[in-house]
Amino acid sequence: MLFIFCAVLYFKSNLRSPEFISIEKIEYIETIGPEVFFNAHANFYNPNNFEAQILNSELELISKDLEVAKISQSNISKVKAHSNFNVEFKFKINLAQLSVSHGLSGVLANILSEEKEIPVHFTGYTRFRSRGQVYKIPIEFDQILKFK
Repeated sequence: MLFIFCAVLYFKSNLRSPEFISIEKIEYIETIGPEVFFNAHANFYNPNNFEAQILNSELELISKDLEVAKISQSNISKVKAHSNFNVEFKFKINLAQLSVSHGLSGVLANILSEEKEIPVHFTGYTRFRSRGQVYKIPIEFDQILKFK
């Protein structure tokens, strides 16, 4: 009985939260009317000796102090021990809403250029479960979205 108690205590004390690394591979998908669709890949690392399970993600994209997109999705999948892994985020930005945050001159400059750029800040979290523990991994990351 003492062995089981010590083993449980050892494994619980050695569990560490998976780590957020970056958001990369932001892919412009398409523009339909005023909406621009993207995919992005968040990179994480699981430092534990155990598998983990990705549960869900909740994020906001902020541009010039205005929320321009919201991500709320379930990502149930397994993550290997001591591994780097990605979580794919799908989101859309409404250009009409964006014009409020960037002002008329910013919108006109973007309309006249072939490739448009929008600075955004990703903020939120992704939740994981490992050995019965649930972790909320905070995400804070700045990125430039490019699209046509």
